[in-house]
Amino acid sequence: MVFPEPSVYVYSSDLVEDERYEWRTVDGLSKQIGIPEAKVQEVLAGLEQEVVRSSFPDDSGRALYTTRNHYRQTHGVGTRFLNALSGKVA
Repeated sequence: MVFPEPSVYVYSSDLVEDERYEWRTVDGLSKQIGIPEAKVQEVLAGLEQEVVRSSFPDDSGRALYTTRNHYRQTHGVGTRFLNALSGKVA
C-alpha cells in the first residue's frame, strides 16, 4: 500500500479536527482536501492511532470520523463513558 506524503496526514488530521464539525465524513474531507475518497480512506487508516470512527453512521449511512483529541474536547467525561459502554465509538 502506498501512502500519501506526510504533509497530507498532518493536513487531514487538522481537517478532521475542524471546530465547525463534531464528526467528519470521508466525502466531506475529500471535497475539502481535493483528493479522491479512496485516498482519504488510506490516510484515515494510516491515522488509526489518532482517529476514531463512530459506530453509528450519519443520516445518509456514511461513516463518521474524528480525532481522539477532538472527541475529548467536544464530549464531556460522562458522555465519553456512556459511549464507551454502549460501543458508540469504535
